[in-house]
Amino acid sequence: MRAEIQEWLGQSKDHPRAGGVTAADMLDLPPALNQILRVLLAHGTMTQVQLRSALAALPDSLWLDDGDLPVVLGTLVDQQWLLVAADSADSEPQYRINLRTKARTSAVTRGWEMLDF
Repeated sequence: MRAEIQEWLGQSKDHPRAGGVTAADMLDLPPALNQILRVLLAHGTMTQVQLRSALAALPDSLWLDDGDLPVVLGTLVDQQWLLVAADSADSEPQYRINLRTKARTSAVTRGWEMLDF
């Protein structure tokens, strides 16, 4: 696994983001992880096989080792940046990005509220 990915995984291990990922969070990611999230943003829900194929089809693919993809996806799920779902027990899990909703202040509550989309 690439050194910058290992370093990021080690630093972020104990800091899950229950609200999801923001655009600002993506700025601090190593390029290969950023590319994975960008592919998921562009294509929506994908299985690991579909994601691997989409990454391989990119002209500027940064991914080096297919064995690292399950580890990275598992860590991003643990971080709550990705959501995983399976339609049935024998189907392959599907990953989608967990985007954080935008917060705003309210004059009525004088605090932060979540916007409904």
